[in-house]
Amino acid sequence: MKWKPIPTAFETVDGAISPRQFQSEMLRADAMRKCDTDNAEFWTGYQRGLRRAFHGENFGTAEEHNLWLSLVDDADPMRRQRGRGYHAGLNFGKTARLINGRGKK
Repeated sequence: MKWKPIPTAFETVDGAISPRQFQSEMLRADAMRKCDTDNAEFWTGYQRGLRRAFHGENFGTAEEHNLWLSLVDDADPMRRQRGRGYHAGLNFGKTARLINGRGKK
């Protein structure tokens, strides 16, 4: 089964996440982490990726960023879930534009 990021309903401007969208998406992800316990690790990674997408290079180090990116291919299923979540959070703006039919595929 090929993994696909979870879509969101937000549109972004030039790929940037507004502070309002960031807060809303963080709250949604936190609620999902608490109620969707089978995928809690995904939501933890998603929140971290969302923080990186919002704050850019000011959040975490390049080494940490690369580690989180590499988790998507990890042998451990929990770490793999975190990596997939991180990728989905990072791609928040891109995903939102594609869902709304705007932007390149």
